[in-house]
Amino acid sequence: DVFGEITLFERAEIPQDDVAKMNEFNRKQEERVAYLAGVLLSKLEMGMKMEYSEFSNLIRKEANDLSEGPGGGELLHRIGYVYDQEATQSQGGLGGFWAKIKGGGHVFSEQVGVLTAASRAQAAADRLEKEKAEGKAEASTQQQKEEYIAQNMMQAIWKLGKLEIETIVRQVCAKILNQQFLTKTQRDGRARTLKLIGAIYM
Repeated sequence: DVFGEITLFERAEIPQDDVAKMNEFNRKQEERVAYLAGVLLSKLEMGMKMEYSEFSNLIRKEANDLSEGPGGGELLHRIGYVYDQEATQSQGGLGGFWAKIKGGGHVFSEQVGVLTAASRAQAAADRLEKEKAEGKAEASTQQQKEEYIAQNMMQAIWKLGKLEIETIVRQVCAKILNQQFLTKTQRDGRARTLKLIGAIYM
């Protein structure tokens, strides 16, 4: 299990003023991150003990399995990118600094992509609704416009789902790489193995 279940629809259904439900949602998210961190940590510890070629082959097989589902290849590449970025940041130095800057820019770009797709869909829906109200909607083009709206809404949902996955994966990596009791040797070992997994996923 790499990122768990997508929860964006569950989150959207919670009223902003319902503190109890929001707290329960956040608690479940913390449990989700803790569970996924345990799964990834077991994988990293296994990688640090196994021979390089043996572990690489194991991860390649896992990557092939994960990429078979709908959108699997794109999601796997995204997760690999996050693994690489978080591991590089953990290793510090100039490379870690630039990885942090690059990662922040990437997240911002993805957020803009979500808003852009959603805005296009909303604007098109508003225009179509206005045309219907004014009796100007043409049957010959209405279906095409509705398909355009649906396409952009699906694109926004897909981008939002990927953004949620990336956020969860970053939290998981941070939980593993930033534990206070870790020695530098232990942290570097985890980071190197995480970079290896990320490279194979990409």
